[in-house]
This record gives sequence, C-alpha cells and structure tokens, in this order.
Amino acid sequence: MTGLAVLAAATVVLACASLALPATPARAGVRPGLEAHLGAAWNPPVPLTVRQDGQPDLSFTARYETRPFVPPMYYVYRLMLLDEGGTGWTLDLVHHKLRLRAAPSEIAEFSVSHGYNLLLLSRRHEARRWHWALGAGAVVAHPEGTVRGRKLDETRGLFRDGFYVSGAAVGAYVGRRLPLGAGVHATAEARATLAWARVPVADGDADAPDAALHVALGLGWLAPGAAAGRAR
Repeated sequence: MTGLAVLAAATVVLACASLALPATPARAGVRPGLEAHLGAAWNPPVPLTVRQDGQPDLSFTARYETRPFVPPMYYVYRLMLLDEGGTGWTLDLVHHKLRLRAAPSEIAEFSVSHGYNLLLLSRRHEARRWHWALGAGAVVAHPEGTVRGRKLDETRGLFRDGFYVSGAAVGAYVGRRLPLGAGVHATAEARATLAWARVPVADGDADAPDAALHVALGLGWLAPGAAAGRAR
C-alpha cells in the first residue's frame, strides 16, 4: 500500500514533466500508459560502512542477494507519457531488494528488503517496438537490521512505517514491447542502476551504495492511437 501511495504522489511529477514535450504536429498526440513488471536483479560486491554510537565503524565489502520471489517480491510499476513518435517520459518505482550475505559477527541482520526503492524519472525513446531510456531519481529505503544486538525500530520514518528518503540513483533500461491488442502489450526489459544511500541502523547509520543489473517481464497498456505502439 505504501508503494502505491508513493507512486500516486509521483504521478504529479510525471504530469509536470509532460509539459516539456514539444507541441509540434508530429508530437501533439501525447498518450498515457502504465506497466507492471516482475523480475530479478544481480548485485556485484560493493562497499558498506556501518556506524554506531560508541562503537568502531564496520567497513567491509558487502555481497547482497535479492530473493526476488520471496515476499515482499521484486516489482516495477511504471507510468508513461509518450508522444506519437514513441518519445516521452516514464516514472518507475523499482522495488529493489538487498539482503546482506556473510555478514561480520557484529551484524546479525542487515537488509533493505521492504524496498531499496528506486523512484526514477526517465526520458524514453522507441523505434520498431524497441525502447530505451535514461533517468535519475531518489532512493526511498526501508532498512531492517540488528547490529551488535540492537534492532532497528521500523516504526519511524515516512508514514511512521520505516521508509526514508535515503539517497540518489541513476539508471538506464532497454526493452521490447509486443502488442497484444486494444492498447495492451507485453514487455521484456534489461536495466542497469547505480545508487548511493545512507540508511539508519539502531543508534547509527550505514552508507549502503548499490550497483545492479535487472531483468523484468511485464504487462502494460498504452492509450490507443499512439504511434509508439506501431512498428516504424
């Protein structure tokens, strides 16, 4: 429910971004769309630094797993505004997940599995049903963890539900759409993201950057009449 609330609020951002589309005859027919994806991600080793009051810092190379099909699952929600040529804006909520493997003995658990959420506004282009985009945005994280026997209180942050605007991210994706009729389509995509976030731990915080490669399959709808749904 929180993810949907964040995406609904971000709709306003996408609507404002649509004003940047040139109002030329070839691009006048702006069409809205939406997509939902399931997928998975791979995370290479990255540095992690954990700070806690009254204790020495813990700095080491973190190796994460995503567990994409273990609830809460990995998913991507997308809102789109595309012109008649397939160029436009997309706003993605990528519900990415990180769970630390082989942690030092001081860390009983460290994860960001209710969302290392990437909220990304991207400029998108399309040709012959292939599409690609480059964008940037924010990391909205929900960390969980126990460090040196101290468990993080998950009732703080945004919505009093453990969410924090924690950092920034950039990303790019490429994919292909398969029209199914009546504006409905299937899609397959690959994505690369780079992010930096500072998340809370009990009595401290952690610098938790991430790099990831993602793959996803989804279904979507683009308002009928958009030329982006036709091969060119």
